[in-house]
Parts: sequence; C-alpha cells; structure tokens
Amino acid sequence: MITFISPAKGFNETSPSPKQIPSQIEKSKIIIDSLRNMCLEELSKLMKIKEDLASLNIERFKDFKFDQNGLSALFAYSGIQYKNIDPTSLSKDDLDYMDKHLRIISGLYGCLKPSDSIYPYRLEMLTKLPLKYGNTLHKNLYDFWSDSIYKDLEENSEGVIVNLASNEYSKVIKKYVKKDIIFVTCIFKVIKKDKLKIESTASKSARGKMLRYIAKNKINDYRYLMNFTEDGYEFRRELSKTEGNEIELIFTKNTL
Repeated sequence: MITFISPAKGFNETSPSPKQIPSQIEKSKIIIDSLRNMCLEELSKLMKIKEDLASLNIERFKDFKFDQNGLSALFAYSGIQYKNIDPTSLSKDDLDYMDKHLRIISGLYGCLKPSDSIYPYRLEMLTKLPLKYGNTLHKNLYDFWSDSIYKDLEENSEGVIVNLASNEYSKVIKKYVKKDIIFVTCIFKVIKKDKLKIESTASKSARGKMLRYIAKNKINDYRYLMNFTEDGYEFRRELSKTEGNEIELIFTKNTL
C-alpha cells in the first residue's frame, strides 16, 4: 500500500539531512528553465500572485539547485496538513516506513519521497505553464507530467494506492489508475446543523492526522483505515461506496 498527499505553499527553514535527490529532476529542470525566462509581470500573471511574491520566486528560480543539500521534503513543507503529521515527533521507524509508503505530489518535482532533497518554490499543479519535452509541446503541468507520477506510485503500491490529496493533485493520478489497482480515497466531512459538509481546513487537518495514524501503526491494509478515530472522526460505512476498483471511505465528525 502506498499513500500520496499534496504539497504545501509554505516552507520551513530547517530539516534533517535529505537521503537522496528526487527521481524526476530531469523533468523538473525543464520546468525551472522555463520559469527562469519569465519576467516579473509574466510570472505574476501565470501564477496569479502579487508582484512581491512573484519577485521572491524569481530569485528562487534564478539560482535553483538540484542537489542533496536542500531540505528533506516531509519536513520542508509548512501547512495545516504537515503540522498535523508533525514529522519532528515521529520515530526513525515511522519515518523509514513513510519513505517506503508515502509520496508527496509536486507540480515542480513530480513524485517525492519524504526524505528527498528539495528547495523552496511555488508552483501549483493547476498552473497553465506550456512546456516542451522532447518533440512534444505540453499545454500545462498535468499534460507535462502525464502518467509518469502514477507509474512511480503503481510500482511501489503492491496493488493499493491511498489518496489523501486534494482534487488538484489527485487529478494527475486518478485518470491513469489501472483496473487491477485498488484506489482508495479518504474523504472527511463535518456535521453542521445536521448537514454534512467538506471544509478545506478541517480536511487538511484530518489528512495529516490520518497519515500520522498510518505511519504510527505501519498500516499496509487499507481496511484498517476504517478504524481511524482521531479528532472525533468516525468511519461511516453507510456513506462510503465502492465502484469497481475505486473505493471512497467517508469519515465524519460533529462540530459545535
């Protein structure tokens, strides 16, 4: 079983030493080369960000590195999901398990192991950046990465892929899933005034807690995910569904 998650926009300044460089950096270099050629106005428009943030990333891209001296990916990202994973409190056994059974999906790096060496950047998977790879011009990052990210997951999945990512990142995986692979998506909903809702902040928090739960318990059978009860969530079998090789596990919790 392998689980994949989204990256985050924020970055920490320190982390443990990475173990290796990302496996798909040849494609990452093509992306960086394209971004380096953009002026402030072009980058701001492409990423739909303010000029001060665009300026920061222009500086980042100018001297971008692909070596083993960066930040360890799982510790590098800073956001709600990653705070709830709380990797600094995990044991060596937990982290070793995650290196084998977790991948972080990135618009820049493709498929990342937790201990891969990365540097701060900003590039969402939704970015409509045209890129040439070989003799083919790709219209955006989904097209550019094609099925290469999925292939990495499939190779290490042992037949089961667990989706703990947002739609923006699961989209680059889901369309390529083969029928002999069990594809499990965990969905977290809150109950407000007797109505079920998906809230972004609550979902990010729950995904982080679920990943931590997987790592601490070394889960290798997706059916044990149904036992997850962190932060007041409970598995709702009657709301969950299975269609072919795709499974949706629904978890809900009451809010005040």
